[in-house]
Amino acid sequence: MIKQLGTKVYYCKNSGDVILIIGDRRGFVSETNFDEDYNIYIALNERNKNMIGLIKLEYGEYFKLSKGSTGVKVDLETNKLIFTYDPLPEEPKEPTEIEKLNLKIDELKEAQKQQDKVLLETSLQLAMLNIK
Repeated sequence: MIKQLGTKVYYCKNSGDVILIIGDRRGFVSETNFDEDYNIYIALNERNKNMIGLIKLEYGEYFKLSKGSTGVKVDLETNKLIFTYDPLPEEPKEPTEIEKLNLKIDELKEAQKQQDKVLLETSLQLAMLNIK
């Protein structure tokens, strides 16, 4: 028989931080209990078993609750999920070839200005020597 198993959210009982989310499963799947998950998942078995909490959701419920969220935590007083909707930071993008060339052109223009300045100062010094 085809089963639908809802999401499991394992969290730290001290902080409410989510340790592991096991998403919805559908098909010829078997329900696992806390001890089985603890033995399977490194994120769980590297922690003290007594400090791990579990929230089980109905199939499709996590997807509906988390839509548009960027993070999740557990409210330790209510054992309910708290979703955050803060914008994610943008990853720094690699400059395009044109941007790289424009930067190089700007650097060369600045270097040319410096050389022109030195040349002008040198020319003025030579002119002063010729006047004397």
